[in-house]
Amino acid sequence: MLVFPQLQTGAGGQFPIIRRRTLTTMGNTLADGSRIVYADGPLRANAWDLTLRDLSDNECAAIQQLFESVEGRKGTFTFLDPVSNLLAHSEELDGSCWTKDPMLQITTGIDDPMGGHRAIRLINAGQTGQSLTQSLAAPAWFGYSMSVYARSDAASPLSLVRSSPTNTQMRVFTTGPGWTRCAVSGALNATESTVAFALQLPAGASVDLFGIQVEAQPGASAYKASGAHNGVYSHARFDHDMLRSVCDGPDQNRLDIRIVARD
Repeated sequence: MLVFPQLQTGAGGQFPIIRRRTLTTMGNTLADGSRIVYADGPLRANAWDLTLRDLSDNECAAIQQLFESVEGRKGTFTFLDPVSNLLAHSEELDGSCWTKDPMLQITTGIDDPMGGHRAIRLINAGQTGQSLTQSLAAPAWFGYSMSVYARSDAASPLSLVRSSPTNTQMRVFTTGPGWTRCAVSGALNATESTVAFALQLPAGASVDLFGIQVEAQPGASAYKASGAHNGVYSHARFDHDMLRSVCDGPDQNRLDIRIVARD
């Protein structure tokens, strides 16, 4: 799997990061001369300008090796958006991108910690633990942060799980009447090119949830709602055929990179 590497800090980039999204538009000129213009939603192009400074020799070499492997802008690789929620439909947990165990019940329109009504109530009506899972075509060996706001009328366990086909890590939180952001981070000892993230409830548990988020970095940032597309771009490209690195000193390198991808 060719993938843009994480930095030694565990992040996918350094600030400032500039992200541009370009939408195509369609126009229709009517008989009276008026014109209707609207966005053609499916054709969206994204570009990220990454300004990387103080890279170690190993970090710089890893990016250069990827650039050579894909021959500049010719080939594609997987890129994890460093400023997005990697999960799709973060507020539509009954969507097709989520795998819901059969005894889980979902109620929408619950009051959320931001003052809205975008939270959901997850109830395990079964006799064993039940999970709600989303899988990503992303490197299992990367470090990730998974977070979610949670509350429950009575104390209830809630497990945050990340897994690959060969390894699983779980952390159990105890929820209560007040909204709490549960977060877990780390990397799996795995080599697969797929990783899954799950919320798991024990039998009979009921928990209100809001703002589930996964990021390829050491800690959780402010919640970002996601739509139909997750933050994993499997056909990203470099937007140039020459990669120029500057060495500012021993083990101190800098690169300016533009990456492009379509939704």
